[in-house]
Amino acid sequence: MDMILTKRILEHRLSLDLGFFQEPANNELLQRGAHFAGREFLKLITQLVNLVALSIQFITLLAVMMWLLPWVTPMLVLLTAPMIAFRWCISKLTYLLEYPLTSRMRLRTYYGSELAGAETLPTI
Repeated sequence: MDMILTKRILEHRLSLDLGFFQEPANNELLQRGAHFAGREFLKLITQLVNLVALSIQFITLLAVMMWLLPWVTPMLVLLTAPMIAFRWCISKLTYLLEYPLTSRMRLRTYYGSELAGAETLPTI
């Protein structure tokens, strides 16, 4: 899936005019699309599989606890709410931390390709 998304992004880049690439914000947008497209999709699929597995485990644990200790079950449900809120905040913080780094990553990739590209390195 990563290769398909990268190919579509590259095909779209070919259809854009040169003026589009002169704006740093547009280059950062393209960099984000190329960098996060495949990785985030695979992360989403992995997270969905984990969510299904954890849901099955949670429901099973809840059923066993209701059978053994019915008075503890509501406390278990109440204790999961802060964990979900904490995970939500961490994912938002991760996004907010990675978003401004796109410009640096784009410049690092650009200068790396310019300084270490085949056409700039001397041949032996």
